[in-house]
Amino acid sequence: MVSRRHPDSADAAHSTREPAKAKGATNAKGRGATQRQGLRGGRTQVKERVVLAAQKLFAERGYRGVTVREIGAAAGVSHALVHRYFGGKHDVLVAVFRHNAMPMVATAQSAATARGTAVAMMRALRTDRRDYLKLVTRLALDGTPVESVGHDFPALRLFIRLLERESDAEAVRAGDLPDPRVLAAAATAFVYGWAAVEDWLLPLVGLAKSDRERIEASLDLALGAMIEGGLSPRAGHEGR
Repeated sequence: MVSRRHPDSADAAHSTREPAKAKGATNAKGRGATQRQGLRGGRTQVKERVVLAAQKLFAERGYRGVTVREIGAAAGVSHALVHRYFGGKHDVLVAVFRHNAMPMVATAQSAATARGTAVAMMRALRTDRRDYLKLVTRLALDGTPVESVGHDFPALRLFIRLLERESDAEAVRAGDLPDPRVLAAAATAFVYGWAAVEDWLLPLVGLAKSDRERIEASLDLALGAMIEGGLSPRAGHEGR
């Protein structure tokens, strides 16, 4: 028995499949266009996510212990996009420092005195920029050359100028006061050094993390006293 087919049946079946295929292709193209448009429109947001993700990973594992692929995964983007927006891993590290530069400068400018500036910068690092604080501490402990981060730390430069303005130049030359650059470095070491050993040191001196309010207030006083002592010739003489 010979089956009879309608002469247009094959064409009909083909025409039925084709629109579905065309529709699927259209949807795929639409999704791709939407994704590309979203990346273009959200470039700034995507870059910020990458920077914050990298900052956290670098702080936890160190620069050498993190890959671009891991940074992308933590930021929710592909490693190819990280390369496209930044370049290599070192470029991402430089971007992390740039991301923190201007906010730290604004913090440094928020106080009228060297003591106030030092305390304000420490508070900012210990609260809003804790990952950045840990990152810089980790890089220093790992022996990463400061020149490699491509950053001149403008907030620190501003702090040094403020110390130079408040310091007695003659007393510095006479050796009765520390060089303002050394004083700035000592204050910086106080902040970053504390971050490095805090968890290990607190139990040794009978303090717990639950004493946070007392610890923060005492750190403000201790750092302030360091700055005032470094700017006071009389305090310098008493320390001899």
